Amino acid sequence: INVGALPPGKECHVKIQYVTELELIDENFIRFVVPTTIAPRYNPSLGHLQSPDKTKSEYVQKTPYSMWFQAHVLRGGPYKIMQVANLSHPVNVNISRQSIDVSSESIALDRDIILDIDLPDNRPTTLVAIEQYNDSRKDAILLTFTPRLSDFMKISSGKEEITTEFIFIVDCSGSMTEANGIGLAKEAMLLFIRSLPVGSHFNIIRFGSNFDILFKNEILTAVYDEQTAKQAENLTRSMAADFGGTELLEPLKYLKAHPPIKGRSRQIFLLTDGEISNTNEVIELCRSMSLTTRIFTFGLGYSPSRSLVKGLARATNGHFVFAPPNSKVDTYVGGQLARALQPSLVNARLEWHGLLTNGLQSPKTIPPLYVNDRVLVYKLLEDEDLKRQNVSVDFMIGEHKIDTIKLSSNIAYKGDMIHRLAAKALIQELQHKEYNKDTKNETTVEQDIITLSMTHQILSPYTAFVGVENTTSKNNNTHSKVRHVPIQISKGDEHLFSSSRPYYSSYPGPMGHPNAWMGMAHAPMYRSSTTGSRGSKGMFYSSYSRVAVHPGPPGPSGFPGLAGPPSHKINSWNNYPMQFDSVPVATTTTASLLTTDPVRWLIDQQSFNGAWILSEKDVKTLTDGKSLDTFKSTISEAKDTLTTALAIAVLELKYAAQKNLWYGIVEKGRKQLYSFGLSNDQVNALINEIKNKL
Repeated sequence: INVGALPPGKECHVKIQYVTELELIDENFIRFVVPTTIAPRYNPSLGHLQSPDKTKSEYVQKTPYSMWFQAHVLRGGPYKIMQVANLSHPVNVNISRQSIDVSSESIALDRDIILDIDLPDNRPTTLVAIEQYNDSRKDAILLTFTPRLSDFMKISSGKEEITTEFIFIVDCSGSMTEANGIGLAKEAMLLFIRSLPVGSHFNIIRFGSNFDILFKNEILTAVYDEQTAKQAENLTRSMAADFGGTELLEPLKYLKAHPPIKGRSRQIFLLTDGEISNTNEVIELCRSMSLTTRIFTFGLGYSPSRSLVKGLARATNGHFVFAPPNSKVDTYVGGQLARALQPSLVNARLEWHGLLTNGLQSPKTIPPLYVNDRVLVYKLLEDEDLKRQNVSVDFMIGEHKIDTIKLSSNIAYKGDMIHRLAAKALIQELQHKEYNKDTKNETTVEQDIITLSMTHQILSPYTAFVGVENTTSKNNNTHSKVRHVPIQISKGDEHLFSSSRPYYSSYPGPMGHPNAWMGMAHAPMYRSSTTGSRGSKGMFYSSYSRVAVHPGPPGPSGFPGLAGPPSHKINSWNNYPMQFDSVPVATTTTASLLTTDPVRWLIDQQSFNGAWILSEKDVKTLTDGKSLDTFKSTISEAKDTLTTALAIAVLELKYAAQKNLWYGIVEKGRKQLYSFGLSNDQVNALINEIKNKL
């Protein structure tokens, strides 16, 4: 941001407003992220970090300014928000009947602010919000759908599973050293390897300044068996962040040049901290592979590039997740693998009834659907259609009607957010849509984007916000001095300061006038998730942050942890007021893991083919002292069959809340029971019989 010429001793306030959808995590909560560092990204052509917009701003380890943060979460209405947790910073919390307020001071701009909002259990799966804007003459509609398993069972029954190959791309660049990025990637990879179906095809690619492929052959993949699984595990355990810079484009080009063989689809799992500058080029390359390839992305580290991690998944109809630093990344693996293993539902559409005009809808084509994954659809209406009677919309998948929603102006409210979110989605769709390369079409697309941008006041590649101050020039014989504000580098990128590049430095001292404000940000947010509202009572989320220049670094405020009124203490994520400057080292032995973390112990004990071979001692520990004889059945008395079914029963019955962690493991175990000679009915009967004895 260029603020122009500031006379000595004066200040400038810059106010920025933005709106965005909040990410739905594990079906249970939504996540709001404030990126504090966006600009510093690795540039492959330069071989180092690139200053933003070719400025002379320096990247520094510490800056003389900090930020304070306030969040106001409304919790009224029929679906009451109960908890808010901060994963990244110590905060103060105040809870009232109508809102939850979160605040923090003296925040260093070296990592994203991460706020999780728990969702109530009684929320519906289909929601609508209607906003009247531009003096209530126009309507903006937001529809959210979260398909249930029952919807999938009804529609997808009888369909054959498509043969799938799995490609794992792991970032081994130097930036993965901090925040245990490479450790998180290894943890995720080990669970991925153990969860793969026997007989599937897979490969692992490590990348940095160059890339390396585990199985080098013409078809690019190897069959998953005991030998290849062992090779993959050995490679994973030896991984290190020693591949230099972050150059993702080349391995993706190699994959495009070696597409999956006919009759196969490809699922790519990308684990990266996403610090690159050529994001658009990478996304467009992957979009060109989207007919045969889906990409599931993991954003690791303190400040992963959200545009890259989200963009790759969206461009290929995959899915993205962000794993906070020092979290257990394997809890995210199961959800991603489950999406990759199950077929998606396609041909979803909306059928509108009672409208005089079609309006603008985004997305025009609804992407593939997954169980319990939220789908957002926007609609902009030019006329007063909603004042008519019998306006409704049907949510269809093929010829199956999933739901019908009645629309009326009676449930609309005046606002200024949904139409901007809709415009943002429409602009993104125009940017990504493939057009002929003739000048006429390029001009038409550009003009459509400009029209949406100007009408709804949303930035685009062809527009900009410009503020003009009308003042009388004074001849005071003074000249303005350009000051480039130093930028604090992301946590985890400190290793880059070992370079002798001239634009890397430690900031020496105060900058400018002690009271000179650098900028302010106000971010009213519309939380368009499945926890919506009826009528005009939407749940809104707003934050207010200010960046200030001080005579010197203010230092941390020293919050001890999640603070708040004693009667309203937040009880989720209460292990997270941790120091992010150090990485915990796991010292748990396999034996003790059985008692401290049975789920991960069972994952570690599963054979590559999906069976569990458990000792009598293991069985007693898992079942509170019961012997294996307790679980003998007329269905099968074979030990390997019983111990495999027992492990599945324990996971499903006792640890249902950790399903994202064990989903792939259990599916693999069930298939092995079929290999032991049991039918599907016998497998279900045996597992249920064991559950009743636990």
